[in-house]
Amino acid sequence: MELLPGIKIINKALWLSKHKILIIADLHLGYEEALNQQGIKCFTQEN
Repeated sequence: MELLPGIKIINKALWLSKHKILIIADLHLGYEEALNQQGIKCFTQEN
């Protein structure tokens, strides 16, 4: 989805096509799930 001209939303990231830059919004990808599998409960805004 294009947010503004030259700026696209791709999952949890923004793509700035003019500068060829990808901005990632969540650097803990899968971290909470890995902790949950070990029995450690993580509370997020989604819970």
